[in-house]
Amino acid sequence: MQLKFALLLVCLYASVFSCYINLLHMCVLMLAMLLDLGSIIPLVLLKKCIFLFAV
Repeated sequence: MQLKFALLLVCLYASVFSCYINLLHMCVLMLAMLLDLGSIIPLVLLKKCIFLFAV
């Protein structure tokens, strides 16, 4: 539980100090994937988001 909270804080700080809105979107998808490991949809969206973020 503390790990998820720490990850959320890191993502919030990253979104505040970064000009990339995609970074926040990627962090939200990562949190969704951590909270529901049985779902494959967040994983697919995360891969798509990482590809767009890298390009």
